[in-house]
Amino acid sequence: MAEGGGSEGAGNPIASTARGFMSSSVFDIPCYTSALGWGTATGVAAAVHKFRATRLPVAALDSGVKFFAFTTLASWYICRNNFMDNRKAANKEAAMAAMTPEQQAAWEGQRGIEYGGAPSSVQQGGAGGGGGDCGCGDGDGASAPAPGSA
Repeated sequence: MAEGGGSEGAGNPIASTARGFMSSSVFDIPCYTSALGWGTATGVAAAVHKFRATRLPVAALDSGVKFFAFTTLASWYICRNNFMDNRKAANKEAAMAAMTPEQQAAWEGQRGIEYGGAPSSVQQGGAGGGGGDCGCGDGDGASAPAPGSA
């Protein structure tokens, strides 16, 4: 034990980091329990079915392990992607809530331009008047006559 009654590795940053890592529960990892649950259930079902069909315990165990591994990995991958998408959406909402209305309007306008959209003033026929879809005219919805149709 270290001097002063401290625990083992109290002054060692590497030991304290390792201790903190090992003390975390694996059940706190997102999607861990659901992925293992689906993998276990599928693996057991596949092994039982294979054993009933062939009466070969080694083949049944092999099939169960394969189904367990595939289902666990696939389930974890899908769940993890959904988890990350939800986290991104929550972070976006938190960032938008922290912005002033002017910042939100500027951000939304910038996003429209980034993704090929037009700024809201052009979409609504503003910034120069204009009516209809073409953005021309005097704003009353009537478009100018076509050239040569006087």
